[in-house]
Amino acid sequence: MSHVESEIPTPPQRMPKWVPRAIVLFWIGFLATLVTREIFKQLSNFFILLLISLFLALAIEPAVNRLAARGWSRGSATGLMLVSVFVAVISFSAAIGTLVATQAQDLLDNRDQYVTETVDFINDTFGTEISAQSWIDTIGDPDGSVQNFFSSQQDRVVGLSLGALSGLLQVLSITLFAFYLISDGPRLRRAICGRLRGASRTCLCVFSLDCLSGDRHTSTCRTRGLGWINFTVLASCRHVSCWCSTNFVGVSRFASQGANRDCVHRRLSTA
Repeated sequence: MSHVESEIPTPPQRMPKWVPRAIVLFWIGFLATLVTREIFKQLSNFFILLLISLFLALAIEPAVNRLAARGWSRGSATGLMLVSVFVAVISFSAAIGTLVATQAQDLLDNRDQYVTETVDFINDTFGTEISAQSWIDTIGDPDGSVQNFFSSQQDRVVGLSLGALSGLLQVLSITLFAFYLISDGPRLRRAICGRLRGASRTCLCVFSLDCLSGDRHTSTCRTRGLGWINFTVLASCRHVSCWCSTNFVGVSRFASQGANRDCVHRRLSTA
């Protein structure tokens, strides 16, 4: 009887029902990850522009709020502050550019003197015998490496011009985004906060420069809110790091072994 029962063919095992769904979910997640990565790669510059515009808007909005409280319209106050910022930046850049151009011109006009003084300093300090005239001839040689370097940079004028134009367009985009973020900032925050509940509403209201309630102690409100946000972020990082160390590094195993050893030593000492 046992021989007959052993010859009975066993039915083939069927694949569990969760396996096809797991395979489909894996490929869907894989494709979604690739698509998300590609979209983020293509829109990374746009996100950077939005982030810079947000920081610029947060920096300028208190002054705009002060002007708006004195009767200015938010559009006019925003335009005035943006123009003031750009005038300050252009003035600073012009001053630095003028200084750099002046120093470069002075370096070109007195290059022989500077080369001679530098070579004399090196010879006196390190006891070398470098000829200053040879370096002067090398720098002034039309076929030398220095002149070839400057000649090669002339071919990059078109590329530099296109880069400057691209930078100008990015500055204009940042200005446009910042203008609308400042001028319509309170309305946007009220619209978003009106659709949120609980902690999300409080977290977003922290970043509102008027706290959406007319409270005059806005700095205290923002300081407390940012303190809670920093605490939440640091606590989250702590839990994530502990989880990674526990699951990947095996800290819990070593910790348990150390605890066991301490327990044994404590019992031996008491005995």
